[in-house]
Amino acid sequence: MSDQGSGTVWVVALMAVIWLAAIGTMVAGGVRAARHRAHAAADGAALAAAARAAEGPAVACRIAAVVATGTGARVTRCTLGIGGGLDGTGWSEGTGRSEGAGRSEGTGRSEGAGRSEGAGRSKGAGSGQTAYVSVVVIYRGPAWLGTLRIPALARAGPAMTDPSGHASPPTGGSGDLPSGFP
Repeated sequence: MSDQGSGTVWVVALMAVIWLAAIGTMVAGGVRAARHRAHAAADGAALAAAARAAEGPAVACRIAAVVATGTGARVTRCTLGIGGGLDGTGWSEGTGRSEGAGRSEGTGRSEGAGRSEGAGRSKGAGSGQTAYVSVVVIYRGPAWLGTLRIPALARAGPAMTDPSGHASPPTGGSGDLPSGFP
């Protein structure tokens, strides 16, 4: 039995393993980047909504949708809560809510400002409200992986006003969400 050509087989096998490892690393990197983009979009949208909470939930959630769209995300839920007092469903009484703000296009970016339910000012709108925003980023991977929806949640607020009526920047981030917020 001859071993002639076995080195070629081993080199081809090693190249295949290296190629598969490289593909796996690139896919993992893409998913991780999409996750970071989703969290950044949620944080920005929540901050924008909290900053505009005094204008009512419809305006605040519409602004959140515009900010999220600019980062390639789509708002799936947006609500304003007074003092973070959310009920078990994750929604407060008398708050605005936006669902499906925008539609996903082939690029994974979102278009449109979306629709808002509960238009107008909610009871107690203004300072003291916390914005809760849920977004999704679409990641289109290789054919064998398909399309992934990367969700992220964030809260921001309340945006307090000083005696002159100017709003201070809201506070918040991706952590510390209420247990009922999906």
